[in-house]
Amino acid sequence: MLREGGHERAQVFLDACGIFRVNYPHGSRIELDDVLWIRARHQQAAGVRKIPVLVDARSVRSMSLTARRAAAGPEIARITSRLVVPVDGPISAVIGNFFMRVAKPPYPTRLFTEVDAAEAWLLESHPTSTASAQA
Repeated sequence: MLREGGHERAQVFLDACGIFRVNYPHGSRIELDDVLWIRARHQQAAGVRKIPVLVDARSVRSMSLTARRAAAGPEIARITSRLVVPVDGPISAVIGNFFMRVAKPPYPTRLFTEVDAAEAWLLESHPTSTASAQA
């Protein structure tokens, strides 16, 4: 994890299947600057294509309104084919559902309790190979 601005940043990377992963540290409070930082890395990984995204927010405590809006904004929509958010309890489920209802992301978005099912859904309409996942 990177440490910037006095707090830990999310771990972000493009995996071998071509999924852009965002893993937040325990107890994270997501603000606009966090989303902008992640968006820049997402743009680097995606280039000119849309890629699937898995945001593991199971340990997130809160997400500001400006962060929710930015996460569903046109800049991210241009590089996101689908988004999944694994949830495992009431706090992460409330944050995930609130994001989906308030921000209304313009790309297919689902919440999952099982990460394997989430990955399968992301990849079902996004054929990738190890070669295409290199970024």
